[in-house]
Amino acid sequence: MSQQHPLVSRLLAYQALCNRFEMEKAVTFFTEDAVVDIHGQICSGLQGMIDLHEYDRGCGALVYLSDFQIDGNKVRCSFVYEAEADRLLGISGLVRWSTLTFRGDRVERWDIEAPAPEEAERRSPTMRPLFAWGAEAHPELMARLQSGIHYDAGHALTELVRAWLASTAR
Repeated sequence: MSQQHPLVSRLLAYQALCNRFEMEKAVTFFTEDAVVDIHGQICSGLQGMIDLHEYDRGCGALVYLSDFQIDGNKVRCSFVYEAEADRLLGISGLVRWSTLTFRGDRVERWDIEAPAPEEAERRSPTMRPLFAWGAEAHPELMARLQSGIHYDAGHALTELVRAWLASTAR
């Protein structure tokens, strides 16, 4: 699909804002009653969009959208989510498929699928030991990481990786 399609142009503008951490502007790309479903974890409404984008800011997430397939007001695309933790660990971001439904030029719903089993398995040799170590060495960071979708939870992931890397550098 041509990069010139208006919905693709909107998504690429959204991607650019997110990757510059201009989250206040990124949130305006969603309707006031928007829903983001991250394979069962739901964020909804304006506050949900703010919290979700603040989580992304907290963990230094970069997003990449590509392989656009358009059907009316729906766009299916590849979605790569790369947190600062991924970059620190030297692994590529998590790749998933997603479908965005638009109302006018704003996102009304974003369904993000679970990663394919091989994608989850690709990251497992790095992430599984990190989280096991975190549960034992830094339960307070793990508790923050698992406390919901907000800035502090996202930032806890980066803190956990930095602590792990510091502990293995000795």
